[in-house]
Amino acid sequence: MKIRWMIYAAVGILFGVLDFFFQQLVQTVNAFGLRNILILGIWLVPAFPVILHEARITRSRCKAGLACVITWSAAVISYYLWMGVILAFF
Repeated sequence: MKIRWMIYAAVGILFGVLDFFFQQLVQTVNAFGLRNILILGIWLVPAFPVILHEARITRSRCKAGLACVITWSAAVISYYLWMGVILAFF
């Protein structure tokens, strides 16, 4: 397994934990439309650099999409694991 795939997963894990805190911050925004854009739009932050980097290296759409899926999957898993840790211990 190439090191860049592990880096994509690590980026996803870090993003998932940071997104947990970002979601708490966004809940203070009163504008409903703006809040939705921030909640959903933040998920593009790790996607664009990962997709662009993988596409530039491999010139493959499939591998770029797979890199994004790996990053997002790691982010979702780490988000909910972090939420479980917070609920269990704090």
